[in-house]
Amino acid sequence: MNYSQCKLEREFSCGTVTMVTWLPSQFASVGRSLRLKEAGIWEDGWVVREVWQTLPEEQLPDSHAERKAHKRATGDVG
Repeated sequence: MNYSQCKLEREFSCGTVTMVTWLPSQFASVGRSLRLKEAGIWEDGWVVREVWQTLPEEQLPDSHAERKAHKRATGDVG
């Protein structure tokens, strides 16, 4: 399966929340409205604003490993 890196936005009364994430490419269409599950709760209203690169699943970056490596390299504990 391929994944695309996307910029998502969700509107709230106090402003706009933006996040960048990897989505299965079948959902990565600019303007598409998505329902995402966060901490076990489904949230409506996320909209794909930009779509960037596409990679096969086995080539996706391992963000957990990248954060651990950064902390080891910098001594950052928080």
